[in-house]
Amino acid sequence: MTSVNDSSRHQLEITLRFLFAFIKHPLQRITVLPDWGWSHLTLVLIGTSLVSGALNGIVSLSFYQFAYGLFVLPMTCLITDFVLTSFMYYYFQVFERRVVSFRKLWTLVIFAGIPFFLFQAIASLIPPITLIGLAFSGFLLAVGLSENFKLEKKRALRLIALLYLMVFSVWLWDKIRFSSHDRRMSLPADVN
Repeated sequence: MTSVNDSSRHQLEITLRFLFAFIKHPLQRITVLPDWGWSHLTLVLIGTSLVSGALNGIVSLSFYQFAYGLFVLPMTCLITDFVLTSFMYYYFQVFERRVVSFRKLWTLVIFAGIPFFLFQAIASLIPPITLIGLAFSGFLLAVGLSENFKLEKKRALRLIALLYLMVFSVWLWDKIRFSSHDRRMSLPADVN
């Protein structure tokens, strides 16, 4: 039992050391990804999304946001990262005509997403800051695709720009939709 605890503690120390180094020097660290197993990578994703979501709930002083950050956000991030990794995996097969490691792509997507989680923690105060975090994550993803998978830099930037434009469009549509919904709900009953 002690060796399992020591091993888990050692793995946690390695993970935290890498995460802190990554936050300090993301451009350097995204070029050399760790070779961690599936469960380790999944726990890193769940942990970072959970901490980010919980901090967002604390900053917004909202129990709902806090609970969302603890329970819904990690699952949403798992699904979103899986879809993005799958998209890029098949992008390489169809457009680059080569097969790359799905796990290495998954690793890249997880670590490139860290700036998003950092900015997401305060998104309740300044909602557009999510897009800034997403832009940083997109840039890291482009650098990681170029450095780790030898994708031409222009192609990597175009691919990420297209994905960012799609996400931005959905975000903007969502803000407009909820803004008009909020205005309708705030109108007096006789106007509705």
